[in-house]
Amino acid sequence: MIQQCCGYSQGSCGYSQGSCGYSQGSCGYSQGSCGYSQGSCGYSQGSCGYIQGSCGYSQGSCGYSFCGSDFCGSDFCGSGFYGSGFCGSDFCGSGFCGSGFCGSDFCGSGFCGSDFCGSGFCGSDFCGSDFCGSGFCGSDFCGSDFCGSDFCGSGFCGSDFCGSDFCGSGFCGSDFCGSDFCGSDFCGSGFCGSDFCGSDFCGSGFCGSGFCGSDFCGSDFCGSGFCGSGFCGSDFCGSGFCGSGFCGSGFYGSDFCGSDFCGSGFCGSDFCGSGFYGSGFCGSGFCGSGFCGSGFYGSDFCGSDFCGSGFCGSGFCGSGFCGSGFYGSDFCGSGFCGSGFCGSGFCGSGFCGSGFCGSDFCGSDFCGSDFCGSGFCGSDFCGSDFCGSGFCGSGFCGSDFCGSDFCGSDFCGSGFCGSDFCGSGFYGSGFCGSGFCGSGFCGSGFYGSDFCGSDFCGSGFCGSGFCGSGFCGSGFYGSDFCGSDFCGSDFCGSDFCGSGFCGSDFCGSGFYGSDFCGSDFCGSGFCGSGFYGSGFCGSGFYGSGFVAALSSFWLLFYAYREYLKAWSPGVPR
Repeated sequence: MIQQCCGYSQGSCGYSQGSCGYSQGSCGYSQGSCGYSQGSCGYSQGSCGYIQGSCGYSQGSCGYSFCGSDFCGSDFCGSGFYGSGFCGSDFCGSGFCGSGFCGSDFCGSGFCGSDFCGSGFCGSDFCGSDFCGSGFCGSDFCGSDFCGSDFCGSGFCGSDFCGSDFCGSGFCGSDFCGSDFCGSDFCGSGFCGSDFCGSDFCGSGFCGSGFCGSDFCGSDFCGSGFCGSGFCGSDFCGSGFCGSGFCGSGFYGSDFCGSDFCGSGFCGSDFCGSGFYGSGFCGSGFCGSGFCGSGFYGSDFCGSDFCGSGFCGSGFCGSGFCGSGFYGSDFCGSGFCGSGFCGSGFCGSGFCGSGFCGSDFCGSDFCGSDFCGSGFCGSDFCGSDFCGSGFCGSGFCGSDFCGSDFCGSDFCGSGFCGSDFCGSGFYGSGFCGSGFCGSGFCGSGFYGSDFCGSDFCGSGFCGSGFCGSGFCGSGFYGSDFCGSDFCGSDFCGSDFCGSGFCGSDFCGSGFYGSDFCGSDFCGSGFCGSGFYGSGFCGSGFYGSGFVAALSSFWLLFYAYREYLKAWSPGVPR
């Protein structure tokens, strides 16, 4: 895909440095002889499959690498996840998407018509006429509001994000912070005061003058929309992410879940059916024959467990998604997937144990008897349990993230990100400046020195791009998120980042360049022998214990919120 003979990066025939595999292996993804990891011909340790399968990503036939007949074949891209588009002959063909990110298939007739990968991420902008045209969002995903009449109007939330729909009879009963979801605790005087964007959540804490100024919790979402003048100001919402692109006149109009995204592709008619995922997260849509079924995660992810009667059991955590594969035996051991969220597995020595929450986050229930003591974590979100010596203590937030409110009196106070996470910008003066990565979120706490150290922010994740002055710099993603690091020529080449998503930088030598799957992100992790090796995750970002935190905690709320925030703001400003 780049300059080498037949590999993704610098290797002679593999993704990274390997001779014929994705990373260092001879013929597999990492060190294995012919498989993703160490196996002889499979993703993990199996003989020829993702896990213990016979010859494919799951139990397929053992195609090329990412897609061929393995990852996608007729399952991931066939009639399942993205119909015939996402993993047609391009996405799975010879590269990630043909010769680029998508070639002509990722955006063929499935995911985004013929434009998702046209000349950029979405034609000329993230949500120009391409990304939103007739494919992903039609004209809504990129409307002008995000939470205007589209995202919340007749789409996502009815009249407003937290209006009568999202909170009314839906999400929280009478209010997002009404008496159900929040009542007097979550929204009362804590998380949202009187409502999701009441005086607390937006007052001086999470929003106020911090997270979004006064707009994130303004009248819509950010002033007049998602990007009014608050959340993103002129950068995030200017001419890039929101301006005429991402937030156009709506967010999830009728197209996101119309006949395109949900039609016959993503979830059949369920993803956008009558519920969040039609009749159920794992009903006949998401897990039926589409996302899971025999597609994305075979029969395990959406087998009888994850979708059946339990989250893990033998499905999600059994031998498939977790087991000895995805999250090893801990994530899906007897803890997270066994008899309880934490037991000895999820919280044993991995996620919690002495790491994430000490011994409380993984007490007998979820975190002790409640979540963490008597509240979320002790008496507060991060009382002595959740924050004791593990998650917060002196790490994640110092003493504030687990203060009396959510993070002391604010959200950041001096905890979560020093004074920056909620400073004057999204992440203060920088995502990895002195706030997020300094001594707060990263530093020696949440992500240790790797997330914002020399790996994630240093020379790892994005060199000077992702964590430099861009991602966090003075704006949301500044000019570096898609500078020469995040978008070089690796991840996307001229397609994914062409003139759309990140100009020509989304995959430069940074994010997905040689670092993302190079020696850092993939080293021996993501593409190595584990899920997230020693680079992106190793002991830094996902380490062995936090791999589930971001995946399950912040990659389900903050990553479909940071997947819509950290995955799009790369549009040329």
